[in-house]
Amino acid sequence: MESRASLTRRGKNSANKACAAPGSCGAEVCEHCPLQGRKVMIIGGLDRLEPNYRETVSRLGGECEFHTGKLQSGNRRLKQRVANADLVVFITSINSHAALNAVKKECKRCSKPFCALRQTGCGSLEETLKGFRGERFINFGLN
Repeated sequence: MESRASLTRRGKNSANKACAAPGSCGAEVCEHCPLQGRKVMIIGGLDRLEPNYRETVSRLGGECEFHTGKLQSGNRRLKQRVANADLVVFITSINSHAALNAVKKECKRCSKPFCALRQTGCGSLEETLKGFRGERFINFGLN
């Protein structure tokens, strides 16, 4: 049997919708699942925290994609992944200005909700994602 992290990594956990509420409600729309099956692209952060980032997104009802933000081989692949995401979270403390500029430009071009975080921890990520509603990060005033 595969682990939950490996299922998330391949995007197969969407059938097993997670819920932040105790007992997993399984409802189509749930106040405890602000992401409601959306794909969250996390760029940057600490590699060792990737499984924790994935678990946090899954617990809020979303699907996680992760990219280190390193642009050593160009930014084409990063741009493609941003275009396929429903919302983008960029962790600024572990990343380059070049990656930030490329991601912001691509998010604007594709009309993707974008949020920049300074902290690398999962608590900050969770609070940010809980503020997401529809196409906006309401708590942060981002379009």
